[in-house]
Amino acid sequence: MPTNKTIPTPASKNVIISSHNPQNIAKRVPFAVVEAYKTIRTNLLFLLAQNKGKVIALSSSDAGEGKSTTSINLAVSFAQLNKKVLLIDADMRRSSIHKKLKLDNTNGLSNAIAGFVPYEEAIHKYTDYLDIMTAGPIPPNPSELLSYTSFDELLAN
Repeated sequence: MPTNKTIPTPASKNVIISSHNPQNIAKRVPFAVVEAYKTIRTNLLFLLAQNKGKVIALSSSDAGEGKSTTSINLAVSFAQLNKKVLLIDADMRRSSIHKKLKLDNTNGLSNAIAGFVPYEEAIHKYTDYLDIMTAGPIPPNPSELLSYTSFDELLAN
């Protein structure tokens, strides 16, 4: 079920709510931004409970609309509830989560789906409750990789 929520735009569009310590929201993040993410989290929790879902996908038609920043902040927001979260950067053409969080992108989703590395080697343990799978190297066929059954299996587990 789609849900729309406007997040107040702070001076910097790439505000991350305390990526290294989800329990302590960074003081430089405006209160309205933090509360907006908590509201989205609450709405998603209700939707997921109704549908017994565990996967949230964010998408938009244009680049630069804040998908990566929103994904990171939602993942941090869920981790603040002591819920185990795996954030997957599936944008294999213009991945940016590894850049925003300063993570190695040598192994990631593309390597794991193609079977070059086990999933465990493509996952970064970021905090106790937040793990991140970067996109990995740009493959020659990103859209085809996402249609592999190994990607479906990853999402199912």
